Amino acid sequence: QVRLSWSRSTHADGYILERRTDASAPWSAIATLDAQTVQFDDFPPADAPRLAYAIRAHNSEGESAPAIAELAAGLT
Repeated sequence: QVRLSWSRSTHADGYILERRTDASAPWSAIATLDAQTVQFDDFPPADAPRLAYAIRAHNSEGESAPAIAELAAGLT
């Protein structure tokens, strides 16, 4: 299990959370969250060599640049 948390953005209508399981893998959306949500528990594949997460805030103007966190294999 990986617990992710972030600070709430004042101008966000919600967040898009993405994950990739290797540096060469494409990003995959794993959750669309409302603006009040600031924590998410993920259960990634146990055999993922490396995990990376990206979160983007979105509103009527569009999406923010992603904030990215990377974890080494075996870290939760």
